Amino acid sequence: MLLATTDDRDPLTAAIAAAKRNSHAECAKWQEDLTVMTAELSTKFFGTRSVEMIRSGLAMAVKLLGLGLLEQSQGTPDVPLWLQALERLGIKGVTALAIERIKLVALLPESPVLTGLEETAPRTLLLLGTSCADAKEAWLWLEKQAQARREFLSSIRLAKWLLAQTPSGRVKDRNLRHSETGTDMLLSDEVIDEVMANVCGLPRGLDDMGMVESCTLPPAKYRTARKAYEALVARLDPGLQRALLFEGKSWFDRFVSEATAGQSSGKGQKTSGPAV
Repeated sequence: MLLATTDDRDPLTAAIAAAKRNSHAECAKWQEDLTVMTAELSTKFFGTRSVEMIRSGLAMAVKLLGLGLLEQSQGTPDVPLWLQALERLGIKGVTALAIERIKLVALLPESPVLTGLEETAPRTLLLLGTSCADAKEAWLWLEKQAQARREFLSSIRLAKWLLAQTPSGRVKDRNLRHSETGTDMLLSDEVIDEVMANVCGLPRGLDDMGMVESCTLPPAKYRTARKAYEALVARLDPGLQRALLFEGKSWFDRFVSEATAGQSSGKGQKTSGPAV
């Protein structure tokens, strides 16, 4: 979701300015809590309480609070809603919203590696997010992180399903278990491409990066391969089915095409029978 540009002020600044215009009773309390929060962040993340470090702590506090307010409005500028959130939750409650959001994103995988990769520490995400120019950029950055990581999670889930639920996947899984590296640092995309190629009876050709190459099949073999693909897709839940899509195009349509009249299948490529 992209941010609208109807109000370019920082969410916290905009909310407090609105409160001051209305002589809100909580303004002094919010300023006091912000001062305490700034001191705590300065000590925790920047060490000493020098003027420079306190300024850094204040900048982090303002971005964190802005992130929490933007969570309330789903990224869209909405000063009345931000003010309501401050009234209801206070400085500490709005901060907690931002921290909870960061923790949830940190739980998602940061890459499509099956196993062997540690989770991102929430502290790392917090520092990266608050290094953005302002709260709006931090919110957008965190949203992009969440979207990419959800896609990684779907890809990992699909790869593990294929390893457990298909004959060729079980063979690969057994071979991996008896190898020196196992599944450590194995990319889910590599598993998906290899197992899906086997399921569809496609050529085993690999490109220079070790990835499955696209291929062209004669009509009869193309229909057989597509039928095998569709049969497997029908066994997947909607979440796993989405993991086979890239920019709206299915895995099969990305890697397999049907030969037209007079066109032969890819040079040197042979197909085997489907192994669903």
